[in-house]
Amino acid sequence: MTFRTAYGNINSEDGWRMCNADECDGGQIPGTGVSIPLRGGIPNTILKAFASRFQQLIEPLDQNQCGGWTETNNVGSSNHLAGTAMDLNWNQHPFRTQGTFGDKLPELRSLLAEFRGCVWWGGDWQDPIDEMHFQLNYSEGQPDGNGDFAVGVAPKLIQLASDLQNGYLGIWAPPDPNAFPLPTGYFWGPLNGPDNCISGEYVDEPQSWRDGLGRWQAALGIPVSKKWNDGISPKAATTLQLQKRWQPTPGIGYGCVYLGEWDAVIKEGWRLPAGWDPSTVSAPTPLNADLMWAVAPQYSGAVHDQQTQIINAVGPVLQSTLESYAMNTPLRIAHFLAQTCEESAGFQTTVEFASGGEYEGRADLGNTQPGDGPRYKGRGLLQLTGRANYRTYGQALGIDLEGNPDQAADPPLSLRIACEYWMRRNINPDCDNDDIEAVTRKVNGGLNGLDTRQLYLGKAKAALANAVFAQPKVVPAPAPDDVILKSGDSGDKVLQLQQTLNRDYPLYSHLDEDGQFGPLTESVVRELQRRAGLPVTGVVDTPTLEKLGLTF
Repeated sequence: MTFRTAYGNINSEDGWRMCNADECDGGQIPGTGVSIPLRGGIPNTILKAFASRFQQLIEPLDQNQCGGWTETNNVGSSNHLAGTAMDLNWNQHPFRTQGTFGDKLPELRSLLAEFRGCVWWGGDWQDPIDEMHFQLNYSEGQPDGNGDFAVGVAPKLIQLASDLQNGYLGIWAPPDPNAFPLPTGYFWGPLNGPDNCISGEYVDEPQSWRDGLGRWQAALGIPVSKKWNDGISPKAATTLQLQKRWQPTPGIGYGCVYLGEWDAVIKEGWRLPAGWDPSTVSAPTPLNADLMWAVAPQYSGAVHDQQTQIINAVGPVLQSTLESYAMNTPLRIAHFLAQTCEESAGFQTTVEFASGGEYEGRADLGNTQPGDGPRYKGRGLLQLTGRANYRTYGQALGIDLEGNPDQAADPPLSLRIACEYWMRRNINPDCDNDDIEAVTRKVNGGLNGLDTRQLYLGKAKAALANAVFAQPKVVPAPAPDDVILKSGDSGDKVLQLQQTLNRDYPLYSHLDEDGQFGPLTESVVRELQRRAGLPVTGVVDTPTLEKLGLTF
């Protein structure tokens, strides 16, 4: 098995190494009797599965009009030279001719969607249009500085190839008849949801995905619309989620249909209660950015943009973070939101407006060095102030806030700092007594802004009137010998953790894959643990690692 340099290139246009014929698999496309050579492994698995579905859905393949790997090509960077491209039925779809698929174009778009963006169609090129042509859409790696090739196959390709080999679409292996019909990390939900949210309303969505939702609906005895937003399906899902005491999805709320909702109905036989009436079902208030907006004052322009940045950063981790500090009742959450809203000027800043000069020389704050006043001025949702406090709360969270005080302004981290302060000052009992003056004195040192705090408290109570809360629970810390990864760690294991979270949980994991276990990585780990019913610690222990399917 060998690779080569072709026309001065060590890799093709799609980022795969140029290969010789012995690197290719010349076997048949499943179910067709047609054979073409393609790069062995992932390219062969994906492209031949695509060609097999092409014959099932579009048109029969002709052995004399199909090809893959070529030794030569008039384009020096062609993907055919790497065995990662194929041409199908070139007489029916001649080069530089548009519209050759006619009324089959919707089926072709659906087929491309089934392959999750991993296959690129030459008909989408502007110049030249090449409707016979299909190729991998992600790379194998990149050349390094020494002219060698650093292999690192795109995770999306790895996942799709694995799913195909394990029965996805029933091409390389018999499918599990009860398997979740959507790709890993996808779900059925609203039309305006994220990219991995399937509504059943887009023409490009595979029919098999619509049929899967229809099967779920039929099993529950509700109308089979094969669309999520039919007025019934979200309420059926909400009923299931509330009965099982599952928490809402940050940023979306209740009512979507995920792997868990599928398994409960299709594999476990869960059914709607007798006499179920969808008109009586209302989605509880999610503890996310929507709740923060319900409390915050309304601004416009640049101030609104600042609010949006902070609220959108805190919202996805709000519930999991509050729960980990026993803020799990309406009164506790309402008081916390009221105080943080006031201290952050309506969620518009996590940095004190003043210079901090007034804190210079304040020994009671630990400001003993020249410049400590401005350096350790108020930051975060509760305005952490003074060198001593930066040191104390940094040590509590395992973060060097004293050495890098600007970190305290990071919205998700500032939420944790505020919760840590709340716990250390034992404010929850005052919330339970609904004593806003006692709460304000512990937060502010006096009663500054009490009227505004009362206003925000009223808004928070109103917004929380229809919320559902998890049962209070004690979160045990992992045993010292079971802490595998934690905040402050770095290296390849952290990088693998971040890649796995981004790949498998794209709904809420959008981490920079930098190998640094910082506040954002910890917040995503906490969210994973919350959804999985694990202790919400932010520390990767053995149960968390098993949930991720990782072994270190």
